[in-house]
Amino acid sequence: MTNDSLELTRRKLLGAVAGTGVLGATTGVTASQLADRESSAISIQAGKVSLEISCGSCSGGKNGIDVGIDPLEPGTGGSETFDISVEGNPSRLWVKTACPPVVDPLGDALEVTALTFQRNDATTTVFSGGSLTELRDELSGGTRLDNQFDDGNGDDDSDACLFPADEVTLKLDYELPDEADWTADLMTELSFDFFAEQCRAVEEDEVEDPFATATEECRELDCPESDCIEFAKFDPQGRGNDFEPGTYDLDELYAEECDVDVDENEYELEVLTVTQKADGDTVGASFRLLKGGHEQDAPPLCKADIRGGPSDEPGPASNVEEIDPPTTRTRGELFTAESVTPAEAHGISHITVWVCCSELESDSE
Repeated sequence: MTNDSLELTRRKLLGAVAGTGVLGATTGVTASQLADRESSAISIQAGKVSLEISCGSCSGGKNGIDVGIDPLEPGTGGSETFDISVEGNPSRLWVKTACPPVVDPLGDALEVTALTFQRNDATTTVFSGGSLTELRDELSGGTRLDNQFDDGNGDDDSDACLFPADEVTLKLDYELPDEADWTADLMTELSFDFFAEQCRAVEEDEVEDPFATATEECRELDCPESDCIEFAKFDPQGRGNDFEPGTYDLDELYAEECDVDVDENEYELEVLTVTQKADGDTVGASFRLLKGGHEQDAPPLCKADIRGGPSDEPGPASNVEEIDPPTTRTRGELFTAESVTPAEAHGISHITVWVCCSELESDSE
């Protein structure tokens, strides 16, 4: 083998994976929601309150207003501005988000740099920064917007109703980090649910959180070491060491370890990208687990073992990678040895994956 054959010459991508994922819907509409805490018997006397919310890339959805974000390339970002018009009587305003999915790779990777609320010339920060998952978790219980401005004495203004003449906006700024190139072809979602209440209908000291009874604690993924169970093996040897991006059947399934009945024909491993030496050996690969052809239905991966190399002494190289937090795909390519350069790595002989058993559903149910 010549030195030239040790050089990496190709890094291949699955043809269907081009740009990075889409967030929510992408249809621009104007969405409205009415919320009147008064009973219908006195609503005429007390008047009504309504909100008109306009945004460039959003649509009405089952959880309120779905936000749309165009596909992003790593290192780029954007923003979405919600123009809020209070119509009728002075009002208080709340906003909440739906809980994040238990497993959401793109939501974990996408950074919300800020969520700000502006009333006329005053601006306050509702969320100072973090992942989209963290934003949805923090605001899942709802937060009041109109009283977040300083009253001039260093305190929040507790009696700061919004008026029809006010210019009110909620602005979302976001970006996809440079290193998040592994998020290609992923999707996630974000929705805002707004609630307005007439100020004259309820005294300030009697104001109650409108989302208090409708909010449940968001479920988090719990995958301790005891729940991370060896699940399946992919053996590319029958296909040669130069396997390409594509979708492959799993050669062995160890579902009995999870004590659930699964249909082995339901599960596949989709190789998203590979790195190959000049001699054609595939030495690195990124991949995701599929169930019924869909990533979102698969249990999250918690560990992967990438093996390759000679069968004689010292034996095949083995690189066991913890996937933390667990997710349905690898965060980049994995190689047969972590401590060597890709050019020195052995061709991959097989890949074994572990999953969080508690998230594996029985196919017999």
